[in-house]
Amino acid sequence: MKQKEQVIKYFKDNQNKAMHFKTIANELNILVPNMRRILGQGTLKDIFTRVSKGVYKLNEGDNKPDFKNVINKNVINNMDKKTIDKIYNILQKVNY
Repeated sequence: MKQKEQVIKYFKDNQNKAMHFKTIANELNILVPNMRRILGQGTLKDIFTRVSKGVYKLNEGDNKPDFKNVINKNVINNMDKKTIDKIYNILQKVNY
């Protein structure tokens, strides 16, 4: 089973409870950098949803798309992480 499939199964087995990536990595015996990549790429593909910094859950399908997919990717690529986090927090407050 691929690591991404293991992570998806892990969320399903745990009632899709939001979890920190380090906890998941330890539970599944996956290297932390690999877990960050799996969840980061999975978030871009709408497989996972980022709940807060480092905390993810499986996308249930009825969630609105992540703001990174809505805003022009060229703009996002030129922003620093602090600015992206500020925009993310603002969008969360207005229930985007």
